[in-house]
Amino acid sequence: MYSLVKEKIMKKSTIDRFMEKVYPEPNTGCWLWGSTTAKDGYGYFKLNYKQCYAHRVSWELYVKTIEGDNEIDHKCGVRPCVNPDHLQEVPKGFNQTQGSLRGAATMKSYKGTDKAKHLGEHNRKKTHCKQGHEFTPDNTYIYKNQRYCRKCHRISDSKKGRRRRGQ
Repeated sequence: MYSLVKEKIMKKSTIDRFMEKVYPEPNTGCWLWGSTTAKDGYGYFKLNYKQCYAHRVSWELYVKTIEGDNEIDHKCGVRPCVNPDHLQEVPKGFNQTQGSLRGAATMKSYKGTDKAKHLGEHNRKKTHCKQGHEFTPDNTYIYKNQRYCRKCHRISDSKKGRRRRGQ
């Protein structure tokens, strides 16, 4: 496992550089990342000439090295937050389920159970898309292991076509 923060290069200047980009939010306790961010809202921090996710660097600076292929989850649900008290290390794949069921599922609920059984359970229970179209065999297609609504796809395509034609 490659550690983002190696002991021999972890200098006080690294922590100082990191904290210069952090803005504490007094009401929530979040440490908001005030530097480079990705389109999805996660912060970036340059470490050892490599662009790294700021929340992962925070975890390794203040808590411990991330084990195996584990991920770092935001317990607060705020993507630019880098407060190590608001982060938790979770198994790969759990983070996606945790995000979609924020507040309903906790790490404790998965202990002693078959994790794979729970992944995607929330979405499998859905009978209709966001626009209210029913998921039927005729109206549903699967791409990269996700269900999509054909009616919504057609509507989206027709809107794109009208925009291209300037209508």
